[in-house]
Amino acid sequence: MAKVLCSLLLLGSAVMMTTACPKYCVCQNLSESLGTLCPSKGLLFVPSDIDRRTVELRLGGNYIIKITQQDFTNMTGLVDLTLSRNTISFIQPFSFVDLETLRSLHLDSNRLTELGPDVLRGLVNLQHLILNNNQLTRISKEAFDDLLLTLEDLDLSYNNLRGIPWEAIRKMLNLHQLSLDHNLISHIAEGTFIDLEKLARLDLTSNRLQKLPPDPIFARSQISSVLSTPFAPVLSLSFGGNPLHCNCEILWLRRLEREDDMETCASPPSLKGRYFWYVREEEFVCEPPLITQHTHKLLVLEGQTASLRYRLNPEELWQRLQDASRNLPAKLPEKLCARAPRAKAALNAKDGHTKCSNNLTGLLQLMAK
Repeated sequence: MAKVLCSLLLLGSAVMMTTACPKYCVCQNLSESLGTLCPSKGLLFVPSDIDRRTVELRLGGNYIIKITQQDFTNMTGLVDLTLSRNTISFIQPFSFVDLETLRSLHLDSNRLTELGPDVLRGLVNLQHLILNNNQLTRISKEAFDDLLLTLEDLDLSYNNLRGIPWEAIRKMLNLHQLSLDHNLISHIAEGTFIDLEKLARLDLTSNRLQKLPPDPIFARSQISSVLSTPFAPVLSLSFGGNPLHCNCEILWLRRLEREDDMETCASPPSLKGRYFWYVREEEFVCEPPLITQHTHKLLVLEGQTASLRYRLNPEELWQRLQDASRNLPAKLPEKLCARAPRAKAALNAKDGHTKCSNNLTGLLQLMAK
């Protein structure tokens, strides 16, 4: 009798496991870890009958278009979630709020255009976030708030991002890999990487960067780096395919001992098209500003930005306007016109403002009278 009861219990358990597995999916129960595998099954939405005890859930290669709050409710034991290669364009806020044990989230190759402040809320133990090959144009400043201290791998490559929440990146102290390549990024905030001592790979390839901010972390990208330690590894840095402006602002970068990665200069015209690492140091020059009034002494480190203000006297303004007029007529604001005494007098004359503001050549004629 006991054997019969035992057999019935085992059969009942098997039936329960069978019914708990969604249609078209394969469920594996190995080492007390339940895996639900539903790749490339033509699914249009996340199945509602997924066992809430699932540890690994694969839903890649389907046609899921959105993620809702109900899709992963009570899946508190989920560790690995794959949603790659779908058509997801919308994720409802707080959809992942119950996934407190999730370590890896793959959302690559979808159609996401933005990450709102609450899309990733609740992922307090996430280590790998893969978002490459989407259509992202904006990421909220609060999007990464819940995973700042745990994230190790962040992939945002192949998107349409013009900017990144740099302040959030700066706080990701455990970050090992950061992929930002093939975006539209034109500026990196200074000091972004200063505390990322564990960063081992930084990919900035094919963006719109004209310069990189001077940061001690880049010294670890040298061939014979003596600054690397087990806690601060050698940095693999890639920044080719950017329109580098090769002047004194990136001379510090040229002085690093690195292998030639075929980076080229996009400007100034005298260096356009030349390989970055073959340009001599003395060619990384900046045009000296015209100083008309000395101010207090200003001390900055090499490569850092310093703000200098200067004014053009009327003769210099006249010369620059003449040079500009040879190329194209342009609209000129009243503020600029008023810098030269003759133009200022012309503004008070009848129709003087219209002539000055609307046509550069007209301004030159007025100033010449």
